[in-house]
Amino acid sequence: MQNQLLQLIPNFNNRIRIIVTLLVIATSAFTFSNPLFVNSTTPYDSGYDHGCDDAKISDPSDRYINQPEKGPSYHTSEFMDGYYRGFDICANDTDKENDNDNDNNRVESQESSSSSGLKITSSSSYRQGDYFYIVGEVLNTDSNDKEYVKVIATLYDDNRNVIGTGFTYTDPSTISSQESSPFKIIIGDIDVSSIDSIDSFKLVASDK
Repeated sequence: MQNQLLQLIPNFNNRIRIIVTLLVIATSAFTFSNPLFVNSTTPYDSGYDHGCDDAKISDPSDRYINQPEKGPSYHTSEFMDGYYRGFDICANDTDKENDNDNDNNRVESQESSSSSGLKITSSSSYRQGDYFYIVGEVLNTDSNDKEYVKVIATLYDDNRNVIGTGFTYTDPSTISSQESSPFKIIIGDIDVSSIDSIDSFKLVASDK
């Protein structure tokens, strides 16, 4: 009797192993076939979410993309494509919300331009007291560092007449390759004929 029991033990263990193996295979098949268990987040999607979040942060220095080791050079091109797309869409949504709050304060941003290797990736404006502020970011897409990066704003009235200019340097003024740097231009009465007359502005970034 004892010998018969000993002969049954190996067969019992083999059956257990087979059952466990089948359960593992079935669980794996269910996981990959069920969308609830599949991680569908792509670098583009992740970048889009970060870009959308950053568009809602008024101070560029507080944005995700300007944190240490979070700049464009630390991400794939797919992530950055999603980031820029998300930023642009959500920034426009934020601008629309602000316009609904106060249509009289609406100031349009005309298409910006820059010298080779520099790109103004975002810009926004607001009035505070007797001053008009323009904030944004400049991306260095060149393979070399850019020094003394300057952003110039040309201001227009509702008839598209130039009524003033202002400029500032990015902070920091040297932008490493594939990195971004924020800027803030402060416009006062000395820079423009009338703060209330500002209807639109155009930005130019240059390292010369």
